[in-house]
Amino acid sequence: MVTIWVTSRLSSLCSVQMDDAMRAQLRVELKARGLTQVQLARELGISRVHLTRLLTGARGETPNEVKRLIEHLGFKMVLER
Repeated sequence: MVTIWVTSRLSSLCSVQMDDAMRAQLRVELKARGLTQVQLARELGISRVHLTRLLTGARGETPNEVKRLIEHLGFKMVLER
């Protein structure tokens, strides 16, 4: 399992955001698995447009969305202060 580190202050957990490196790593994993964004979006129960916005940073994400996405792709989210 690959670990993605998310640095955040405990008081602002509601604003956890993925950085560009994290998004790039997730896109690489998506490609390595041979999954399309349409397939992954279906598996996550969200629209492809929503997923694309999450993966490009065009839309802010909630901690739950980040957690679901990275864990679905086999990563582990670790919060650190």
